[in-house]
Amino acid sequence: MSLTAHLLLNKPIQLPQGTARRIGFDMASPREAVLEQTRRQVLQSIELGFNTIADLAEETGLSIETIKLRVHDLEDLGRVTYRTNSDHRKVFEVAR
Repeated sequence: MSLTAHLLLNKPIQLPQGTARRIGFDMASPREAVLEQTRRQVLQSIELGFNTIADLAEETGLSIETIKLRVHDLEDLGRVTYRTNSDHRKVFEVAR
């Protein structure tokens, strides 16, 4: 019976029989795989010497917003540091 029948007619709910499915937390989601790929792409570009957001966006082909998000992720992970240049722009470097 359905939930409606249970609520209106006080009949028991009968769930369909099927195979139990378990979703493991150890499997990375496709979204996480894409995030890791873009983080790696940004980090490689920084290692090659592209060190401003505009340079990174031009080199990787990613949007400026995506670059900002991935650089922030890399900063949180301790992989990238930045300093401010004379134009008050962030210049990114690989953390040593």
